[in-house]
Amino acid sequence: MKLNYFYFKSLLYGLLHKYEASHYKKSLHFYPYRIGIELTNKCNLDCIHCIKKTKYKTGMMGFDEFKKVFNEFPYALSVSLNGVGEPLLHPRFFDIIKYIKHTRPYVITTIFSNGVLINESMAHEIIKSGLSKIHISLDATNASSHKKIRGTDKFDKVLNNIKTLVELKRKLHSKTPLIGINFILMKENEGELIEFIKLAKELGVDYICEIDSYLFNFGDWKLKSAGSLSSYKKELEVGKQELKKSGIKCMYYPELSKTYDWNKPFICDRFWKEIRVTFNGNVTPGCCIPFAEQYSYGNILESSFKGIWNSEKFIRNRESARKGTAPILICKECIEMMKKYLTL
Repeated sequence: MKLNYFYFKSLLYGLLHKYEASHYKKSLHFYPYRIGIELTNKCNLDCIHCIKKTKYKTGMMGFDEFKKVFNEFPYALSVSLNGVGEPLLHPRFFDIIKYIKHTRPYVITTIFSNGVLINESMAHEIIKSGLSKIHISLDATNASSHKKIRGTDKFDKVLNNIKTLVELKRKLHSKTPLIGINFILMKENEGELIEFIKLAKELGVDYICEIDSYLFNFGDWKLKSAGSLSSYKKELEVGKQELKKSGIKCMYYPELSKTYDWNKPFICDRFWKEIRVTFNGNVTPGCCIPFAEQYSYGNILESSFKGIWNSEKFIRNRESARKGTAPILICKECIEMMKKYLTL
């Protein structure tokens, strides 16, 4: 009964937050109901497109630190345990999932993984833990392109690990975790999208989590893997047809033909809707760009989120964003990038 009360109160809280956020209020009473907590930014691979190739210090969030951070958001309905690292490297990963499920079993827990560590033993642990969703970044359909992207020859291992996880889940008659795979278009995998969609169907995963295009070329993302817009459009068009043919779900598929009238102010809603906490407690906007090395609103291990959420810094940034003005440098670079791809 008590859990039901908190669940429905969390649903109400989430609706009220959505209402506040949709009206772009500069000060918010309600917290985001979707949060990101980075357990670690350490990784066991060296991917060519990773932001960590720049200046990021690495570390892990302690178990007690995680509990403190998680409990700052008593009405959260969804938590992603990712940042720029591999969450399954965390030595207390399953203790963390157990803690979430014990205290608030209705919270949706999600991770993105490179899939390398998911042997049969870990697959059992993942299924038993109650983790809600696991999204495995594959980004290739053959060993050659996978090695170019990941920096190591692990394609067959990851493929077998996905098959093991899917088969064990079926054998154990478990509804969770939902298993998805990801594909980011870049130069190194150009022309592989159709085969990727076929592979997803063959593997028997629940869905494709996302198919996206590597367009970033600003901030810490100034890397060399981005393909041309014309090549992306061509491949995405044929990929859309293959998705229909295969019948497999794709949760996110980019529409590069979408345009925006830049005579109107562009309001990025990240300043109202989402936040991410880094492994060492820094609160950053919920997008994939400005981690603590780029921008931090404060440290949640040193002060309460309540003070951070409506701090002078956050309010000032919301006011700028509401006017269509980039609050910080990284936002300005992001807007310039979007103008390149979303222009009438």
